[in-house]
Amino acid sequence: MAHALFDVLTGRYQSGQPVGRHPFAGDLQLSIRDHLQRLLNGRCGVLQHLPDYGMPDVAALFEALPYSLDDLTAAVRQSIERFEKRLVQVQVRPRPCHAGEGRVRLDILGRSHCGETLRFVVFFQSTGQARVESKTEGAWHG
Repeated sequence: MAHALFDVLTGRYQSGQPVGRHPFAGDLQLSIRDHLQRLLNGRCGVLQHLPDYGMPDVAALFEALPYSLDDLTAAVRQSIERFEKRLVQVQVRPRPCHAGEGRVRLDILGRSHCGETLRFVVFFQSTGQARVESKTEGAWHG
């Protein structure tokens, strides 16, 4: 199934695009991207029934940059592995940011349950907010 429960319940992706009855090729990537956006903007302890859903205190990690970049990268990977089961073999790597992109940029690579390679990029702003984009073109920089 390409759609997350949240997508089905709301009937729309975050972009406003309606969720179709019959998934098209990009539905899985859209759905995962939207969930990553919610996950990485969520904070641990906010949901009573899932106390470890989301990210730890990103502001505290930002205070210790660049020394905490490995901790932030590990926290993102662990959150994805725990709460986004449609993405496996997850790799998260820090990348240099360009002007206006954000404070921290992380590239995310994983495989879907059907073997499709999916790439995302997340930009963390100084406020701690994350912006996740699908990355459909370009090679994974190793």
